[in-house]
Amino acid sequence: MQEILSGSGRYSNVATTHQARTSVTNSVKIEVLPQPKARVGMINTAVNRVCEQQFHHYAPPGLAISNTRARVAGRWSRPIAEMAQEIRLATSMAAEHGPDLLVYNCTASSMKEGKAGERAILALMHEASDVRSISTSSVVAQALDALNIRSVVMLSPYPNNDDSIRYLEEGGVRTVHDVALNLPSIEFSD
Repeated sequence: MQEILSGSGRYSNVATTHQARTSVTNSVKIEVLPQPKARVGMINTAVNRVCEQQFHHYAPPGLAISNTRARVAGRWSRPIAEMAQEIRLATSMAAEHGPDLLVYNCTASSMKEGKAGERAILALMHEASDVRSISTSSVVAQALDALNIRSVVMLSPYPNNDDSIRYLEEGGVRTVHDVALNLPSIEFSD
């Protein structure tokens, strides 16, 4: 931390607020970051430990991704009606930075009550913000449909795949085999 504050060592190219204010008189070059072409606000589960790294790694140049956490999975999993306030709060926080799109990034909770449950989540998000909202479940369903995939093998970290299988069946996709690894929530993303 001292290196950051003093402007020496590994962080010597980082301009401090003081340097930024005095840049005209001291000729300190300050690099201005380019503005993103689009902004996405992610609502991630509280237990997911790597989603930020994954999204930033795979995002195309010019896409800004912000993350908000919600207690909607793992030990916090409960019926959607009981998570309504949590979903609204996470949505309103994610919308504050002005994203172009909000993504509900919890496939398990957005599939667990079928397509009606997913619609309920998206309706809660719409109540909290006018920003266009999608869920990972709907994106999975759209991808399977676009590729004309009508049967899958499912592998998940969950205790069972029953909810996900039912969700996919509602969209005309049959699960021919599934394996549920029954991992503790904290290990889902390792």
